[in-house]
Amino acid sequence: MIGLEQIPDWFGEAIFGAMGAVLGFFGKIWWEGFSMKRTRKSETVISLRCLQTLLEDSKSVYQSQNYMARRLLKLLREKYPLEAEKGLGFDETFYCLFERMDVDERELQSLIRSTTMNSMKRLNEELQRWININQAFRVLTQPSETRSNFAKELQQLELHLNQWLDKYNANMSREERRSLVYLADEKKHGKGFPKDILKALEAVLEELSRNNIL
Repeated sequence: MIGLEQIPDWFGEAIFGAMGAVLGFFGKIWWEGFSMKRTRKSETVISLRCLQTLLEDSKSVYQSQNYMARRLLKLLREKYPLEAEKGLGFDETFYCLFERMDVDERELQSLIRSTTMNSMKRLNEELQRWININQAFRVLTQPSETRSNFAKELQQLELHLNQWLDKYNANMSREERRSLVYLADEKKHGKGFPKDILKALEAVLEELSRNNIL
C-alpha cells in the first residue's frame, strides 16, 4: 500500500488543481443561473410597474371624466327633469338632449367627448398592447395563488378593453353627440373594468419583493 509520503508533490497539485477547476466550473454555472434569474425577476417587476402606471393613469382619467359627466347630468336634470330622469345613463341622456344644450353645457359635453377620444382611448390601447406583449401573465396556471388571481383580473381587463374599443369604433368616431363609452351602465353592453386589478397587481409585486417566484 502506498503511503501519503510516497505520493509525488506534482500529483497532489494536479488533484487540487482539477478539483478547483471543477468547483470553478459549477460555481460559474450557479452564478450565471442566479444572475439570469435575478435579471428575469427585475424585468418582470419593471414590466408590472409599467402596467401599474397605466392602470393608475386610467383610473385618474376615468374619475376626472366621470366628475364632468355627473356635473353635466345635474345641469340637464335641473332644466329637463322629465327627459333626464328616465334612467338612460350618462351618454344616452347627453345624446338625446344634445340639441337642447346651451353653450356652457355643449362645452362640457365636448370636453367629456375629447377625453374619451384622446386620453381614454390612448390608455386603453396601451393597456391592450401591454397584455398582447405579456401574455404569460394572463395564463391561469401560475406559480402561486396570488399570480393566478392576477391572471383572472387580467383576463377580465382584456375582455373589457376589446369590448370598449369595439363600442368606441361603432359609436364615437362618426357621431358627435356621443360622449362616453361605458359598458356596465344601464345598457349593459359588456364587461366593466375589473375593480380589483390594481389590488391584485400590488399583491403580486409584494410577493416578488419577498421571494424568488417568477
